[in-house]
Amino acid sequence: MAGREGKGSPRPYRCWAPCKSTFASAAALGVHQIKCRHNPALRQTNISTPLTRFLRPSVPVPQNLTPPPSPAAGNRVVTACATSTTPITYQILITGLKRKLNDDDDGTGLSDSSNHHLEGRSYCPKNCGKHFSDKRGATRHALYCGMTPEEKKDAVIKKFAGDPEHVCSKCGEVFERTNSKSWHEDICILTAEEVKLKTANQMKRVHPLTHNKNAIGTEDCLDPSFPNYSEIIEKKLQWVELFSEREVASSVYRAFVLGPLFHRGTDYREFILQHPEQTARYSGVKSEDGRFLDINNWHKQLPTLSVLGRGHMEGLEVVFGGDTLFEGPDAGKDARALEALEINFGYYFQQYSETKMRFLNTHRELSNLALNPPTTIKDMIEHAVRGDDIVPLEASLTKVEFSPALVDNDVVSSSIFSPLNISTRPRPITEADIMTEVDTLFGQLMAELRLLSPSSFNVYSVLLFKKADLGGVSRPREILEKLLGSEEQTQLEAYHGKGVEASDGGINRTHYVNPDFDTILKELKSGEKIALQVARTRCTSREDAEEKEAFLQYETGVVNRKKPHGIVRIVPLNIRTEWAAWRRLPDHVKRIAQESGERGILPFSFGSAAEDPLWKDGDFEFPINLRRQLSKSELKVVNTPFQ
Repeated sequence: MAGREGKGSPRPYRCWAPCKSTFASAAALGVHQIKCRHNPALRQTNISTPLTRFLRPSVPVPQNLTPPPSPAAGNRVVTACATSTTPITYQILITGLKRKLNDDDDGTGLSDSSNHHLEGRSYCPKNCGKHFSDKRGATRHALYCGMTPEEKKDAVIKKFAGDPEHVCSKCGEVFERTNSKSWHEDICILTAEEVKLKTANQMKRVHPLTHNKNAIGTEDCLDPSFPNYSEIIEKKLQWVELFSEREVASSVYRAFVLGPLFHRGTDYREFILQHPEQTARYSGVKSEDGRFLDINNWHKQLPTLSVLGRGHMEGLEVVFGGDTLFEGPDAGKDARALEALEINFGYYFQQYSETKMRFLNTHRELSNLALNPPTTIKDMIEHAVRGDDIVPLEASLTKVEFSPALVDNDVVSSSIFSPLNISTRPRPITEADIMTEVDTLFGQLMAELRLLSPSSFNVYSVLLFKKADLGGVSRPREILEKLLGSEEQTQLEAYHGKGVEASDGGINRTHYVNPDFDTILKELKSGEKIALQVARTRCTSREDAEEKEAFLQYETGVVNRKKPHGIVRIVPLNIRTEWAAWRRLPDHVKRIAQESGERGILPFSFGSAAEDPLWKDGDFEFPINLRRQLSKSELKVVNTPFQ
């Protein structure tokens, strides 16, 4: 491992290049390097566990999917591409089902920026500051030192494209190192003979919608008449099943912001125990898919919007305090329930004058709190009244690494440790007083939960248009009529979302919390685009809305990979599918999404208003028939906060 200094040393322990994440202790670095994607052991190991069976049995294809609707019959289901007459190969299935090796790694061992025990190391001839375990590594690094990833890729292609030892024989990708090429080639599955996917592990780690980004928009559509059509569909369904199985786990994590009195070199745990008045705690939820080693990444990506990010920007230490893992189909719901329990614990805990520790997120999430049984809620209140924590403090805490590029003028003016603007009261002492307080608070809370109005959840779809293509048209119906009557090539961006029904019948109001960073609204900031809500369907529950959103996102992601054809191409704005919701869908519905996407059927139909949908569940229809939407009230322009 890199470095030997302790927590208080001026130079921390540092991971391999190009990761270079820093940690306060060798133990923390070791935990990180086990999962680090730049770990040489992970990069050079090919697990070859054979995949011998499908997870799910074959499900009969709905009759309305095979054969495809006939344009002559008036049911114009628009597809993304023409049906090919060439027998399909597994190239379109597996082109990207290979691990993309990161060749930016210097590859000569550990990079250590500390200034001790460096005897015998070789430095980059270009004096960039990097050092290596031998001269060969430094020389190889110098060939591409200072280049951007794109420039390095071009240089590698120019140098090695003519050498078969550096070129994959299956896909033509060029590699700087022959061992990287060999590892890649071993899992690059392009031919029909290699269709038997070598390992389930490959499917689990490669995203079925975003893999091999260069191939997006270039794949041929599948024709049901192809001899291996059913086999390809089964393989794709198996792929998404294994990938989603890996993605559904969720965790509740804890983080602490340590106050100005903290000094490097002080043990995190001891400081929290001895100085609770200098400690602020945060509880949050993250997906457990390997992306987040500590807190949810949004805190690091948008630090100005995050209380943890603002703590870092104030120069305070932010510490990861462990997490609780949930797995299975209800992992997301269970994680939200525990997060709400911990948040409400903080809400009650700091109402007493003896309390010293701060709790940073006290938005009570009562709808999620109600997912807990009453006995659990009452136990939480009792812990808060007694002053006993419901989450034991981890024995080992690690520093949360933020980007060091945050500048001083980004620092917010109000400190996390400014005086709290809440009224407090003495904590009860006797057992009788404690239980009276618990019963009173529990009764009040349960009354609040009973008053929660049942929320109506919607799933909605939005299309984004360039104003320049609309010829001055701005009314919802006129925009849609212009699209339906156009014969010009058109590319539209689509967003499928879900949420509590907005009072104005529009998109979820959470879009407007931070419009500069919102997926839809940030596209409208320049004033060059207009967003049109083309569909909104009330669902039976939150779970129902999640499932239909997942269906639309997945199908749109699949069809996005197909070659553009016809007059309309749909590009998804959001394909971060909630995999737990996807896994709850019935098998035959998953098959509809897979087959429709593979055949190039867009999520929006431009055909006759009388055509039948491929899937109908209550008021929800797929594809969304835009001609029928012309007469519906949910057709409306999305309000923009930008003037």
